Amino acid sequence: MNDKSLSTTKVEKIYHRDSFEKCSANSINIHPFKASVTADDISEPPASISALFLYCSKGEKILLILGLFLASLSGLTQAVVTYFFSQYCLIFIDYDSVVKEDGLLFANSNMVSKARSISLIFLWIGIFLFVVSYCQNVIFSALSLRMSMRVKELYYKSAISQNMAFYDCNDPNLLFSKISSEISALQDGTGVKFGYILQFAFTFLGEVALALYMEYRMALVALSILPFSSIIGYIMGRYLAKYDSLIQESDSITASIIIESISYIKTVISFNAQNIVLNRFRSSDLKSQNSETLKIKTLSFGVSLIFFFTISSYALSLWYGAYLIRIGKSQPLNVLVVFFALSISGFSLSGITPSITALSLARSSAKKIYKIIDSKSSVDPMDSSKGIKADHIKGKVKFISVGFSYPNIPDSNILSDFNLIASPGQKIALVGSSGSGKSTVLNLLQRFYDPTEGSILIDDIDIKEYNIKSLRSQIGVVKQEPTMFNSSIFDNIAYGASNYDTNIPSLEEVENACKIANIHDFISSLPNNYDTMVGEKGAQLSGGQKQRIAIARAIIRNPKILILDEATSALDSHSENLVQEAIDNCSQKCTVIAVSHRLSTIKEFDNIYVLSHGSIIENGTHKNLISLNSVYSDLVFSQSGEPENRTTKFFKKPDLSDVVLKGSSNSSEKFHSTVPAFIGENNLNEKRGIWSFIFLIFSNGISVPYILLGSAGAIIDGSLFPIFSIFFAKMIIVLGELDISKQRKNSNLYSILVFFIAVLTFFSVLIKTYFFGISFQNLCKKLKLSIFKSVLNQKCQFFDRQENGTGTLSLKITSEPGNISSFGSDTLPMIITSISSIITGMAIGFYKSWRLTLIAIALLPFMLFSESVQSKIHAGATKSGKKDTEKISNLISESLQNIQTVSSLSIENTFLGLLKDSNKRLYKFLLRGYLIGSISYGFSQSSVFMVYIAMFYAGAIFISKGVLTSESMFNALYAIVLATVAVGRTSQFLPFMPKALLASASINEMLCNSPVSKPDNNQPAVRNGFVSGSQIEFSYPNRPEVKTLKKVTFLAKPGQKIAFVGNSGSGKSTIVSLILKLYKATDGIIEVDCMDVNDWGDYELRNTISIVSQEPCLFNVSVCDNIKFGNPKATQYEIELAATRANIHKTILDLPDGYNTIVGSNGDKLSGGQKQRIAIARSIISNPKVLLLDEATSALDYSSENLVQNSLDSASQGRTTIVVSHRISTIMNSDMIYVIDDGMVVEQGKHHELLNLNGTYKRLVLLQNL
Repeated sequence: MNDKSLSTTKVEKIYHRDSFEKCSANSINIHPFKASVTADDISEPPASISALFLYCSKGEKILLILGLFLASLSGLTQAVVTYFFSQYCLIFIDYDSVVKEDGLLFANSNMVSKARSISLIFLWIGIFLFVVSYCQNVIFSALSLRMSMRVKELYYKSAISQNMAFYDCNDPNLLFSKISSEISALQDGTGVKFGYILQFAFTFLGEVALALYMEYRMALVALSILPFSSIIGYIMGRYLAKYDSLIQESDSITASIIIESISYIKTVISFNAQNIVLNRFRSSDLKSQNSETLKIKTLSFGVSLIFFFTISSYALSLWYGAYLIRIGKSQPLNVLVVFFALSISGFSLSGITPSITALSLARSSAKKIYKIIDSKSSVDPMDSSKGIKADHIKGKVKFISVGFSYPNIPDSNILSDFNLIASPGQKIALVGSSGSGKSTVLNLLQRFYDPTEGSILIDDIDIKEYNIKSLRSQIGVVKQEPTMFNSSIFDNIAYGASNYDTNIPSLEEVENACKIANIHDFISSLPNNYDTMVGEKGAQLSGGQKQRIAIARAIIRNPKILILDEATSALDSHSENLVQEAIDNCSQKCTVIAVSHRLSTIKEFDNIYVLSHGSIIENGTHKNLISLNSVYSDLVFSQSGEPENRTTKFFKKPDLSDVVLKGSSNSSEKFHSTVPAFIGENNLNEKRGIWSFIFLIFSNGISVPYILLGSAGAIIDGSLFPIFSIFFAKMIIVLGELDISKQRKNSNLYSILVFFIAVLTFFSVLIKTYFFGISFQNLCKKLKLSIFKSVLNQKCQFFDRQENGTGTLSLKITSEPGNISSFGSDTLPMIITSISSIITGMAIGFYKSWRLTLIAIALLPFMLFSESVQSKIHAGATKSGKKDTEKISNLISESLQNIQTVSSLSIENTFLGLLKDSNKRLYKFLLRGYLIGSISYGFSQSSVFMVYIAMFYAGAIFISKGVLTSESMFNALYAIVLATVAVGRTSQFLPFMPKALLASASINEMLCNSPVSKPDNNQPAVRNGFVSGSQIEFSYPNRPEVKTLKKVTFLAKPGQKIAFVGNSGSGKSTIVSLILKLYKATDGIIEVDCMDVNDWGDYELRNTISIVSQEPCLFNVSVCDNIKFGNPKATQYEIELAATRANIHKTILDLPDGYNTIVGSNGDKLSGGQKQRIAIARSIISNPKVLLLDEATSALDYSSENLVQNSLDSASQGRTTIVVSHRISTIMNSDMIYVIDDGMVVEQGKHHELLNLNGTYKRLVLLQNL
């Protein structure tokens, strides 16, 4: 067959960027290679505030209303406090006049009595606020948590319910990152911070209403500035929403890169591609930097202006209030109440900024979340009520004039006028070159897509009439690349049972399926038998073991239609024949539709369809097709390698009773249990977190001047309000001044000073917000990069550990730096500001009245203790729920990455149920923390009244005793009150501190324990390609008692080709891993160019060794960039030359965008053969001295295999080639063949020498009928 015939012009499944918008209407445009959000996305307004609570239940809406009511009560209570505080101040303003009228004794008694009464009122207000604050905090915390969990479940349900056309346009990794980041933002914006917004808003409204009531003229003058603040707030909000949308989009793309890289970590390590991946990460992460900087500038300037106008209004109101008193139109009490009210209203605005930011982000996130939730698929695999039940189908399949084009490339016909008939119980085979449409037929049969023309019938009923869940439950599937879930072996097999979500099979049923699939003995040899965890993507199993488990999963389904898509491609010949017999046995009562490159497995089939370019060019039985002496017969003869008169021998089946190999029951087959993690999660605590936080700041190149400037701004900002108390005390005295000219002079002076404070506040808030924001934005990016780099530098056994799943690690990289950044840019400045207020207030208070200040200091520990308890409780709850949070992340990530398998098995409800169960456990953990932690929060909010009560009463006593003047008392009182208010405000943000501190400790420990592999410029590269192993023994680190390799010795001289053959799991691929230094031999030595591999630098060794693995891993970039993973500096000519040698160049040119075509997640826009040939090109382009081929051609049809094999033979000239293969035909010409069984070399020699031994190798040859 010529080259052109292999270069299919009708690509079976390929992504075309220019036609992205042609995807199905229900798809969402979030492809990771769109540079930014579209103009429509930016102009589209965020979700309304009411829409944030769209998915609350009726009961939760009642709770929400109650929470809103409590928040408003909490806010309005402050107006009551202001009124009585003014009444208290009036006692001392009137003190001198009472003395004159009624005498000193009565004045003192009256003053103390009134102070006692007001103190008692404050006691009841404190108790009331404790109850209200506690309930408010619990309600909003629990409500946002429960609602976000429900939204996550709905989002996830919508995502896994979509058809495959949706995933042609939406990267599953990107969907996962959005679940993590955007739902977290929604929870943050609808939780306690939302309550704070309402609380502060009602504080503002209550104070304004009080001011208007007491002196409307003065209040209106002050509020005349409000429109300026409102306009600034509106403009700022619009821009913040726009920048948040851009940042979220970019962060989601970055997260998808992280997820993909960790998923394919062994490929990244093998190709020294850490820097390539890191550059992709940097490039994506930098796209958000401009938006983040603009957001910080907008927030800094906008908030600063609002503060400036707010405090300026104080100056204006003081001046005007004094004027009203002078002209006799107002009283000092009224002016005092208005001023207090306006001061507190402005003070409340100072604490609302972080909450407003969170709400803005939540609204932006909600819009995107709801798009996915509202996106309805043409079929709902989770709805069992619609359509005809397929429980009693017989398995008759008919394709009638079917035409098909993938939704994203409607102009490219994948199938044309395709007709097929399979009667119940018949076995139908589809053969043809890679990309000819075979897998598309199987996809249509499972209704992953609907045909664009014609119809598909099952039992003479259109497939669209069946209930999709019921239909898929009657179809068993074994794919070329079997998907294993990070669960037990039992679960992975049981998932295949029909209606698993309602009827879990028994252990006996699972064991019977495994016995038929020839995997039971191996499973029984494992320490935990069927409860053994297989690891992410089945990392703890060999390819053959995974394939046999997948077959057992199909067998237990007892399907009416069995789909075999290269079902035995990963098996050695012995296992293949045994499993083939098992498949034959279990398929006697069902219709079988198989795709196979190994024609020996389908020669007994009832009908064989030969496909080319999406059309049937031949069909018939094996015998009939052979007699045509056309395309099929050419394929047969290409596999046999013999003329026509040898065909009988080619298909002769040996007697399996003569073949005795240890094979699949070998207990030393590859299996990893967990290994200790280097991150001691149990040792993380807040104390370590504080030091880690400081260390991370100063060890990551964060500009110290920026931090100092930001801190200076926060300190100045915090000190201004207590300093203001000095002017305020003076102003109170001025308001009672009887000398009009003196009153005018002093009121003008203090009004100007207050305006000066407004100017200082503008600059201090601007400096504080901008420099903290920029500093921690940079820190976040550097930490993300450092953690990602640390993860990429880990040894392979780190990723074998179940706890280090893709979801967990990606969440650590994306969320933990974000927690630190959020704390550093929002909470830390607020804490510094509050501390500054406390220290300045206490200092002023101590200067003016050391007695009153000592009383306040004596009570302060009670407030600080409650806040410390609150912080620790939240930290404990965060740690307790960490495991469930990571489990949820892994579950969602894994199921979305393997969505086609999830859909095929109809286990969407199962995974949704697992998510709900994990959510329930997490909710219980966190709710307990909220219920207890909110007690200390309520106490912190009410404990300030202890200070008020003590100081009010003591102040009156001290004045009555003559040891304190009214002015000094006002100075001390107002300064200390502002300090205690700062303490209360700080407590609102303490719950967000534990996340940041625990994240700091976790990140610091990870970075400190990170193995770093750097190029050694003084070490020469591999020059000759001499590879040898002497007496190698190997046990996986977690199972030292089980030897995977036993005294293995081999030699590959420069330019030689050696091969390892043997049963699945016998240790062949382990040898390849040891050569690449993915693991370290426990005994013996492996040498490259006469130097121990352990003495080679990782970079230098892998830079001159290339590998083509059995399951090719392609990244979601262009074809060109995937090939360049093998050599980042390759020119376009070198890329095309490598592709030509891998027999993929012409196929690439026929793709919509040629070499610039995006291959999709895991290359799922390409057929298996196309992916494998691109992987081969990736290895060839590096011009390696040593070429490792681990089942390099297992995914290819035989026509492609022969051509690629010729290319590999040619590429092997001048370099050492080490081959692992099940197919004897690919290694017959090797210089040396090593037969591996049970981890040992049992035979070695050339092909003809081994045949003469009449041993294991010859039996393998007979099994393949060569």
